[in-house]
Amino acid sequence: MLCSVLSAQHYTPFLLNNSKWVVQVDSPCCQNACGPYNIVTYYYYQPTTDTQINNLTYKTLLRRYDNFYFGCTGGSYSVAGGPYSLYGYLREDTLAKKIYFLYPTSASDSLLYNFNLGLNDTVNDYRYGKMFVDLIDSFTSNGIGHRRLRFHGPDFNYGLWIEGLGSTVGLFNPFNQPLNRINLNCFSTSGQTIYPAYNDSVCQDFPLLLSVNEIEESSQLSLHPNPVSSICTLQLNTPSICSGLITDVTGREVMPLFNKQLLSTFSFDVSVLPGGLYFLELVDSKGQVTVSKLVKE
Repeated sequence: MLCSVLSAQHYTPFLLNNSKWVVQVDSPCCQNACGPYNIVTYYYYQPTTDTQINNLTYKTLLRRYDNFYFGCTGGSYSVAGGPYSLYGYLREDTLAKKIYFLYPTSASDSLLYNFNLGLNDTVNDYRYGKMFVDLIDSFTSNGIGHRRLRFHGPDFNYGLWIEGLGSTVGLFNPFNQPLNRINLNCFSTSGQTIYPAYNDSVCQDFPLLLSVNEIEESSQLSLHPNPVSSICTLQLNTPSICSGLITDVTGREVMPLFNKQLLSTFSFDVSVLPGGLYFLELVDSKGQVTVSKLVKE
């Protein structure tokens, strides 16, 4: 739903809880117009827990992908990219309206988005040169307004930046030529689809944080009893500083447990949860994620 430009004082935060991005890359493998094509779907997941790096607060970002190929003669195959793994860290400066990204192997982060730009402001892209903002408007999804910036380059428009979710041509592709076919298929946060605003079903096929078959019980921790009806105890082989929470099978947080605590054991009560399958998610001080299945009787 289009609406008037949001006031300069309004800012929709980027890093919320349990955010999910689905980005599709549709790439021709040759110059032949009929194909073949290689389609890669990337799934990005931002858990709830925070991570401290160089005295700055980041959100951990996990990623997995699926690969689909088809040729001119009709042959096709698909390859699942495996479980989620650490991709990097996102940081937000809400006062400056800027988003930063840090690769696990980098010493410092880099600017990803600057939502403080105004009409005719410019930014430089290493591929396409100088880009300028030629339109500012907004749309409303689930009652929340999102300011929207459109960029124009030497040849044509290069996508939109939307406060609270990133670029419509991919989370890590702030600018992209339409012919490259990189698109944000959907974005959701805390179980609600934000983009596209007109269709709440687009994000429903988002794969689990880890599917049941992908999870191997970690030798570094144990849960007992499991299955459990009320009190469950987490036991770590080695005391460590970590954060913990319980999610349902969609990745939605249902119970926070602890945040950046040094511990070797921790007991918690799950009697308020409905019966079913859950996951206990631990994030250590380096951002490494360990997930263990938990069955509530």
